[in-house]
Amino acid sequence: MPRRVAEFRPHLVLCDMDLPDIKGLEVIRRLRGDPATKSTYAVIPTARNPLEIRTFNREAERLGVDEFVSKPITAEAIGALKATVEARDADCVGSSNRGAEAARG
Repeated sequence: MPRRVAEFRPHLVLCDMDLPDIKGLEVIRRLRGDPATKSTYAVIPTARNPLEIRTFNREAERLGVDEFVSKPITAEAIGALKATVEARDADCVGSSNRGAEAARG
């Protein structure tokens, strides 16, 4: 994974399946393999039909793809992704705080 990605530590990555130099699932595999990015919410936008997506779904699930989003991506879809990531991040912070409180108390 490029150092820039690990240093930035994104909360969300939209990664196309058919990039020119690398397949989207390979990008996700690399994200998941790096401790700095392993919990990044990974979304694959696709114009493929649901039957084609199922072909990729097993591998995508194994690699930890969190969601597929249909192209073209709408403002509503971006808003829903943002809300999902914010809620997940809040849960993670809450869990960390509860764990720290339990350790202290």
